[in-house]
Amino acid sequence: MTQSNEAKSNPEDILKTGQFESADGSVNVQANQAETHDIETDAGTSASDAEAISTLQQQLEAANAQVAAGQDALLRLQAEMENVRRRHDKQIEDTHKFAVQRFVEGLLPVLDSLESGIQASGDLESIREGMKLTLKQFEDTLGRFKVEAINPEGQAFNPELHQAVSTINSPTHNTDTVVNVFQKGYSLNGRVVRPAMVQVCKK
Repeated sequence: MTQSNEAKSNPEDILKTGQFESADGSVNVQANQAETHDIETDAGTSASDAEAISTLQQQLEAANAQVAAGQDALLRLQAEMENVRRRHDKQIEDTHKFAVQRFVEGLLPVLDSLESGIQASGDLESIREGMKLTLKQFEDTLGRFKVEAINPEGQAFNPELHQAVSTINSPTHNTDTVVNVFQKGYSLNGRVVRPAMVQVCKK
């Protein structure tokens, strides 16, 4: 037996090479080579699948983490928006409650002067002078808050500012001229709060 025949008769060599000598001396290639290749291919596919699954799991975990972070940020934003809304409502409420605070502060000195005038003693002229000073203080306070008196005596009648309560034939006035002012009107920032009650000349 030659060296080649010895190798072909060795079972391990036959499995390794997949060759053996048949009865007629021919050499055959057995299917175990293909099977070995299939096993190796299956092993490679399984490793690749495991790696893909691991990658997908990592991506899923990362996506879940992003979703959780987004939900947390959304909850924080909703809480902050609710706080902003509450602060805004409180500011509006305070604005309505204390809108006239400065006006009240301006009137308090006038109130003090009136109380002092009531307690004061003296002749009628002194009391009258005190009342004039208090009235001037009151008018100045109203002026600081853009409250202006409407006193149209001698001016042309304006139905947007004046309310005519009667007419009179006056030889010294033109037609539609305010002859007398029964009650002064007032405006706030240019808007009429109360029209002046007047008597108008009609000829």
